[in-house]
Amino acid sequence: MNSDYFNQFLNVEGRTAKERLQALVIKAFSNYGQVSNDVGAEFLKKNPAILVEIFKLTVNQIAPKVEMLLESANADGSLKIKNPKQVAQVMVLLGDTWFSSAMFEDTSANFNVKIDVLIDALNGLGVTIFDEATIKALKR
Repeated sequence: MNSDYFNQFLNVEGRTAKERLQALVIKAFSNYGQVSNDVGAEFLKKNPAILVEIFKLTVNQIAPKVEMLLESANADGSLKIKNPKQVAQVMVLLGDTWFSSAMFEDTSANFNVKIDVLIDALNGLGVTIFDEATIKALKR
């Protein structure tokens, strides 16, 4: 993901950082399942080093952008996040792995349960961004 992708969420006037984070999560999950499970899973089986590179990219390139949003949310008072760096890493690693259609074949029912677990986990970390509209946008 390039920086232009994140700029649409980082530099928005008139919206709290919490609202921008909600929009980012909805956008990220709207792409779920666009890569064939069979093709992605087969590729990862044959090239496990790619998985390590995905983790590195996620932690080094994507998580810092999410961290910026979490820090902005702390600054504008829309959220109270302890340890925004580590929380950002948890958010993106779960999104890139546990919800990866290339790694996990999910039914709609299982996907929705995973969303519920993700919501509980992130709420526990202070990332209380999941209102009714956001949950509806995420579930299948």
